[in-house]
Amino acid sequence: MSHHQEGMFPTAPVNRIAGLEAEIKALREDYTGALQDVEHLEAEVARLTRERDDALAKAIGRLTQLSLEEACCAQQRKDIRRLMELVGIALTWMPDNDQRRQLVALLTEIKERYGA
Repeated sequence: MSHHQEGMFPTAPVNRIAGLEAEIKALREDYTGALQDVEHLEAEVARLTRERDDALAKAIGRLTQLSLEEACCAQQRKDIRRLMELVGIALTWMPDNDQRRQLVALLTEIKERYGA
């Protein structure tokens, strides 16, 4: 009877179920690990995105500042050229003396320094 009872209980499906349950457990562990990897990568992407955006904002700010400075310098050069024209006319009326020579030297220095 004992041999007959053993034959009645299917061991192959039981063994197969145990094997499948072990595979499911391993897959769940792999899946959990993969999710943790994805979360880590998402956090890294978010950090790098913030870093990129901050660097871009700084670069845009600096370029804006440089543009404003260049515009200011361009206006200064323009103003210096206008001043030089007027002073050039006024110099024709001034007698040749030390003050006139100092003024010419100063204007020449300013023109060279600022590229006016």
